[in-house]
Amino acid sequence: MRDKYGNGQKTKVMESASCTEEYGNAEGELEDDYLSLVHSGKACIGAPIYFFFELGTDEVARIAKKYGLKVKVIGAADSATGSEAINDNLSRSRARFIAEELMKRGMENGTISQIFDGGIDDYSPNEANRHTRILLYL
Repeated sequence: MRDKYGNGQKTKVMESASCTEEYGNAEGELEDDYLSLVHSGKACIGAPIYFFFELGTDEVARIAKKYGLKVKVIGAADSATGSEAINDNLSRSRARFIAEELMKRGMENGTISQIFDGGIDDYSPNEANRHTRILLYL
């Protein structure tokens, strides 16, 4: 088996936590098992797609429809500013906005799930925590 660089070595799945957080961490699984995780819906396809409010949903919707993919939309806010209630509302509105834009582009509501992270402090600078990300699943 070739790794992603074509070196013919077995590689380990190094998915970001956002792709596998609901199902445990896929880290350490052999690449052979990655396709099984993707097919079972326990790992997303590739890396998450982040939106920092420069909308690029046309291509995501086109690809998801073409290949019959499910989409998980996750909204987040910066925990360094605003109250918990404000950040929860911001994360909800961000996820809903992207989900609505995907539906305007022909995706069916049943293929889109939404998660609201509320206020987070995962990234530096703080502004990077204000985003919506999309994960694609089979």
